Amino acid sequence: GLCLRGYAWGEARASARMRGDGWSAVESRAGGVSVEMRETAGSGRERKTEFRPLRGVSWTAFLREDVTAIAGFFRVLMAALPAAEDFHMRVLPAGEGDGFIVRVVHGRGAEELSGPVEAGKCMSCDLDTPLAVGVKGDAHAARDGRDGVEGLTSRDSALPGVWPRTRCWLDAKARAMFIVTPEDHHEDMQAMGDEELAAMWMATGAVIHRFGLQENDIASMVLNQGVYRNHAHLHVKMRIPAARFANVTEKLGAQWRALWDFAAETGRPDYRNVLQKSVPANTKVSVGDLVPEVSEEDMQECLAAERIRPVSVSMSTGSAILTFESHEEAARCICHMYRKPVGRAQFAYFWWAH
Repeated sequence: GLCLRGYAWGEARASARMRGDGWSAVESRAGGVSVEMRETAGSGRERKTEFRPLRGVSWTAFLREDVTAIAGFFRVLMAALPAAEDFHMRVLPAGEGDGFIVRVVHGRGAEELSGPVEAGKCMSCDLDTPLAVGVKGDAHAARDGRDGVEGLTSRDSALPGVWPRTRCWLDAKARAMFIVTPEDHHEDMQAMGDEELAAMWMATGAVIHRFGLQENDIASMVLNQGVYRNHAHLHVKMRIPAARFANVTEKLGAQWRALWDFAAETGRPDYRNVLQKSVPANTKVSVGDLVPEVSEEDMQECLAAERIRPVSVSMSTGSAILTFESHEEAARCICHMYRKPVGRAQFAYFWWAH
């Protein structure tokens, strides 16, 4: 096939050869890793690039590969991006034998996105960092008088170690997810050694095993870098469907209840920040953490109570997509619906649809 373009990053070198279905085989010198990629439509300056292993291996099977293969896969991805400093990466497991896709949104810069909150301490490194500082930053915590609500620190969200060179956490905003971070402070995947890079992703498999989950219990795994981040320290967010995650939180008891109360007091999104987190052309909001029994009528009733009127509501099992007339109306929905119950869902998670 026609060689489209070549890329280089350290020892990773790749070239893509187009096929008729839009996927291109990426030829790499990074550990013999075989990857396919394709470009999909974006909005404004933002672009989407998708990657998948050529042999359709599942996520958990991929994590049983050696360090060189796992690190090499992600190095090929970084080498294939026009600019690997700023991006939103979403790993979408598809179940045993069905392979997985890595979707990367990129193309926006510091003039559009605010980047990480400014904090003198890193909540992923210093376990005594007040959670309010880690979530809101020094300025917001000081302004709100919340430098240590309920005395909670990063230590209160930490879970027992699951994999060497990493840490595992509950989400400080009490969302239905686990969070994995490298033990050492890293803000850029490119700067990580093979051992550290592979360990960060291998830890997600250890989390699945530790908490008795299956691969199809993982809705997605998200890593943001550069200006796409809210928190500077690299972290992987493992989103779990709310009904499944409830089984986990029952076992965590007081630790989860304390985070739940903390998030109710400190976690409400800031409207101006929400506006910046997606392109102005985006008018769609994704609703997650719904239980399967939630109907469109439940959703419409909840939105109406907050005087929020979407143009359309598209429901699927455990989630929904809301479309609004404007970017501003969508941002207002995200802020007003924070921690609101929807039908039998204890609280739903409203955020920009990508």
